[in-house]
This record gives sequence, structure tokens and C-alpha cells, in this order.
Amino acid sequence: MSALRATLAAGAAILLGLAGAAEAKEPVRMQGMMRYMADAALYRDCLTGHAWPLAEEQAYMDLQRAYIDVTEEAGAPTFVLFMGRVEMRPKFDGPGDELTAVPSRLIGAFPGLDCASAAAEAPLIGTEWQILNLYGEPLAERPARLRLKEGGWVEATVGCNALQGQVEQTGTSLKFRGMVSTRKACPPPLPALEHALRDMLSGTRRISITGPVLEILGSKGTPLGLLRAADR
Repeated sequence: MSALRATLAAGAAILLGLAGAAEAKEPVRMQGMMRYMADAALYRDCLTGHAWPLAEEQAYMDLQRAYIDVTEEAGAPTFVLFMGRVEMRPKFDGPGDELTAVPSRLIGAFPGLDCASAAAEAPLIGTEWQILNLYGEPLAERPARLRLKEGGWVEATVGCNALQGQVEQTGTSLKFRGMVSTRKACPPPLPALEHALRDMLSGTRRISITGPVLEILGSKGTPLGLLRAADR
């Protein structure tokens, strides 16, 4: 087998392992450490240990902006999550092709995490989840929290009224039912944020947890909210 065929076979095996299917036709969740320096980005995958350049296409600009926003030192590694694939692309320097990580949707960039600390999955029940964003709008500076309790109950707030209701969970499928709220008068923009929180809860259909990061998804996998364990 030629070196190129061996490389392609290795890349295909990685993709199959990440996708967990006979053929990796759809983007898969990728987690790893990103570095960006001198207009070039490198991604090292936590699950395989392989390092690939990042293709400057699809969701690359979202990934680059998220990295810059949270990385204090230029070129420092930052933990990132995104949906993507590993595909052959032309080399940045020189002739020929190489395996390249192609991000199709940004999930987030998370300072203070690395592959080792992200390996331990936070429990869904009992964890106080800080709401980082709702429908892509950042909430990191607000006391926005969600907590699922034993017995099928949930509490949530964006910093004013408290929402409470019930949870139905089967594996990664999740639905919130019977949400009720306290009725305090809240200054802007809290009423709009509370409306977005109620919409997120009513639209929740599935979740995905990577280490201390919880992504809430709606029907057809639409991203609704991003949360992080408050103690991590």
C-alpha cells in the first residue's frame, strides 16, 4: 500500500471511529485543542491524538473568532468543540493534499479546559449548569443557571424570575414539561431573555454532554443553548 493510500485509510478509520458508523457521511462532534498563529490554525483531536490543519471554510471564521475571544495569549492552545469532518484538502504550503479538519458548525471555545479535564463527563442530574448562550446570544456575564434535580424536576433562571417544571429523559432525549414561573417585574433585557429561556426549554428534544459542556438541541438537531458546569 502506498503512503498516500495508507494515510487515506488512516483518515477513513478515524472518521469511522468518530462517527461510529459504517460510513461517515455526516459531520461528527469533534473535540480538541486549537492553536492559531500567523494566520494558520492547527487542531489536535482529543479522541485520536492526531493533529490536523483547519480548513478555512464553512464554520472556520466562527471558530477563529471564538478562539480569539477567549484566548489571552496568542498561539496558546484552547479547547474547542465543533461539528465537522476530516477530509483531504490541498496543503497550505507546497504541492499535494493532506488530511484537514473541516468545521461545519461551531459549538464553542472553552478556556480552562483541556483534553484530560474534558474527559470526565459532568452528570446531567445534580449539576448546576451555567447558561453560556441562548440561541447564540451570549449570557456568560449573567447569573443564568439551570439545574435538573432527582425526581424529574428542573429549575432555571436568567437572573430574575425562577422557572420550574418537570423533566422527561430517555438516554439523550430530553423534554421539559409544565414550566411555571414567578412573576417579578424585571428590568430589560431580562424579560426578553426569560422568553428565550422558556422557548429553549419548550423546544428541547435532545442533549449532548462533552466533559463539563452541555448542548441543548431541538428538533432536527437545531442548537438552542450551550451550558457549562458552574464548578468547572
